[in-house]
Amino acid sequence: MRPHPPKNQPTSVLSWRASLVLLCALGLLAGCGGTSANSRVTPTASVDPQLHALTLYISVGDGYVYALNAATGEQRWRFQINSTGDSSATVADGIVYVGSSDHYVYALNAQTGKLVWRYQTGAEVVASPAVARGVVYAGSNDHYLYALKASDGSLLWRYQAGDAVEASPALDDSQVYIGSWDQHIYALNLTDGSLAWRYDAAGGRIRMSLATGGGLVYAGTENNLLVAVNAATGKLAWRFEAQGPFLWRSPTIDGDTLYIGSLDTHLYALDAQSGKQRWSYQTQGEVHTAPAISGGLVYFGSDDSYFYALHADDGALVWRYKTGGTLGTKPTLAHGVFYAGSDDNHLYALDAQTGALIWSRPFPGVVNSNVAIAP
Repeated sequence: MRPHPPKNQPTSVLSWRASLVLLCALGLLAGCGGTSANSRVTPTASVDPQLHALTLYISVGDGYVYALNAATGEQRWRFQINSTGDSSATVADGIVYVGSSDHYVYALNAQTGKLVWRYQTGAEVVASPAVARGVVYAGSNDHYLYALKASDGSLLWRYQAGDAVEASPALDDSQVYIGSWDQHIYALNLTDGSLAWRYDAAGGRIRMSLATGGGLVYAGTENNLLVAVNAATGKLAWRFEAQGPFLWRSPTIDGDTLYIGSLDTHLYALDAQSGKQRWSYQTQGEVHTAPAISGGLVYFGSDDSYFYALHADDGALVWRYKTGGTLGTKPTLAHGVFYAGSDDNHLYALDAQTGALIWSRPFPGVVNSNVAIAP
C-alpha cells in the first residue's frame, strides 16, 4: 500500500495551488471568478488530435443541449429544451437522448442538433435515458418508467412505480432496474415491462442511478445505506452503512471494486461481492458526484469545489483541482482528458494524469449534468 500524503495537502498539490492563486489574482485562469454568457473557451494546453473527431454533448442549466469539439470546447451546435439541465445526455447510433424539466424526452441528431422526435411524459424527466436494442428507457417524476422506440419515440410500454423515478435505469441482458422515491428497487422485463421483483429499501428514497455487475444490483439510499440485491431474485446480498447522513449517490463498478460517494464527505471503495470496505478518502465537502475509473485512477468531485484523482487500489491522492463552485457531475474520460462541469457555470477539461487545466468553457447556466462523448 502506498503511504498516504497528509490529507488534501500533498507537496505537488500545494505547489499547484500556489500557482493557481497567482493565476487567479492576475485574472489569467478561467473559472476563478464570475462567468459571462459571452465569454469564450480558455485553452491552455494542446490535446490528442484525435479528440477533434469527437464531440461532447451536455445539457446545461440555461435550457440548452450543447455539442462541443472535444479537443477545444468550441460549440458545434446547441438545441433549446427548456430544461434546468439535470438529465444527462445519452448518445447511441447517432442520436442524442436527453430528458427535460418541460416533461419531454428528446431525441436529437448528433451531427446537426436537429430534432428527431420528442415524447411527452406527465412530469419532469430528471433521470438520464438508457438505450439498448433500439429502445430508450426513461424515468419521469410522474412515477412511470417509459420504454420508447428509439427510431421514432413511439411508446412500447410503461411501468408505474409508487413515486417519482429520478434514478436513471440500469440494464442487463434481460431486465431493466430502476429506483424510486417510494423506497423500492424494481426489476422489469426488458421486452414488456412486466415486474420480475421489487425490493424494499427500508425507508430510504432512491434518487440516483443504479449499477449492475457480477449478478448484483447496487443502489444508494437516503437512509445512509448502499444495498446490493441479487439481480435474479431481488434478495438482499449485503448492505453497507456510511457514517451519515445520506449515501444515495450513484455507485461505479470497476472489476471487483465498487466506488461510491457520500454526503458524509467520503468516497468509499468496497469489495463489490461482499460489501467489505477497502478504503475511504475524506474531502472537505459532501460528495455528490459518481466516480469514474480510468487507467488505475478514480476521479470524482466534492462540494469543497475540488476535482480529485486517487489511486484506485488504495485511495492515495494523485492530484486535485480547485474550481469556483460545488461539483455534482460524474467525470468523463477520453484520450487522457478529464471532462466535468461545476456550479461555477464552467465545463473543465483537465489532463487526466496531472490535473493540469487544458481548457475551460463558461456557460450562461450551471453545469449539473454528465458529459457524453461520441464521434
